[in-house]
Amino acid sequence: MILATLCYIKHDGHTLMVYRNKKANDIHQGKWNGLGGKFEAGETPEECVKLGWAHGALLTTFPGDTTMATVADVRNLAKGGSARIQR
Repeated sequence: MILATLCYIKHDGHTLMVYRNKKANDIHQGKWNGLGGKFEAGETPEECVKLGWAHGALLTTFPGDTTMATVADVRNLAKGGSARIQR
């Protein structure tokens, strides 16, 4: 069993979702999903969901950008920091 979180962010009648189209051999390719992620050791559910939405938000903020945010960038955003990434 894999423990993970999934959240749906709603604002003004809209829901933020991600479209799965990049990962090779993804059984969920071509599907829409909410934001979330797998638990890391010692992480609380709140920390896990915050990292999941931060990672998803960074992925959806720059469509077509193939560079990746670092884990430190994602953790900083999850703690309320800036989404500005040095590229």
